Amino acid sequence: MSDATRQDIAISVEGLTKRFGKTEALRGVSFTVDTGSVVGVLGPDGAGKTTTLRVLATLLKPDGGRVTVGGYDVCRAAPAVRRAIGFAGQRDRPSPTTCPCPGSANASPRTSPPRTGCWPGTGSVRPAHSWAEPDK
Repeated sequence: MSDATRQDIAISVEGLTKRFGKTEALRGVSFTVDTGSVVGVLGPDGAGKTTTLRVLATLLKPDGGRVTVGGYDVCRAAPAVRRAIGFAGQRDRPSPTTCPCPGSANASPRTSPPRTGCWPGTGSVRPAHSWAEPDK
């Protein structure tokens, strides 16, 4: 059994490469992430963080190397990878004034209303853990 298919490894990246034209965005990136781990991806602009995450999420095809997520190869089993993961980039977070409640201007059929409802008159969601009342 290869390291990439062991159940204690959630992500395995071996020699990952990706080019955009003449620009080499990723050159030989390798790492593993154990199941149950919490991992942060840090680095300067242009270091390849977003490109690596997009490959892991099957949004980009790698040019070389081997990448598995949940034991599935990101190239050969992309649908299985997508079923196994959730991916929300930094720009995917909702606005603080977004209210998914039915009838609000920002309602989405793909979101369920929060159990605690909205702050009256503000259009923003009241978090379930909030103990304070909104400013009047």
